[in-house]
This record gives sequence, structure tokens and C-alpha cells, in this order.
Amino acid sequence: MYETLKRGFSNHILIQEKIAAGDVIYIGDYQTLDKFPLICGPYRVPFLFNILGTRDRVLNKLYFISDRSLSRMDELEGTSRNHYKRLPLKV
Repeated sequence: MYETLKRGFSNHILIQEKIAAGDVIYIGDYQTLDKFPLICGPYRVPFLFNILGTRDRVLNKLYFISDRSLSRMDELEGTSRNHYKRLPLKV
């Protein structure tokens, strides 16, 4: 879940551009099966902590994302620099 890509956050324009290019397809709204803490930090940057069973089930949008677009999002979020980790979640 790249929370900064959600509507109302700083990187939402990237999702809009990728949808327009056909690299991203909206599937629907989903919630995580497990509860996680989702906290909006400084500079309106949201953080989803990998601590199961705490806080709430997280509502988010689910997309099909091309490999090229996923690489761009990983770059934006700094996964290669260990700023964040991309982990699978059950919805």
C-alpha cells in the first residue's frame, strides 16, 4: 500500500498519469483482512506499520499495476534505499 498515492496525498498524480497511460487499472475498494496501524506523520506522509492486530483494518483502492509502473512507484517510495518495504497483504 503506497499511501502517498491515495487521493488527497502528494503523489496521487502518479496514479492518475499511469491510469491515463493504461499502465494501471482500478479494480475496486478493499480492506485489509488484518488490522494495522496507519499513521499520518510529518508533512502529511502516511505510514502503514507492519504490526498485525493493532488499530484498524485499512481501507484502500486496489489496482492492477504493470511491472514498469510498479518499478516507478518503488523508486518513488525508496524501496531500493530501504526507506520502505513492499510486502503482500491479504484483502
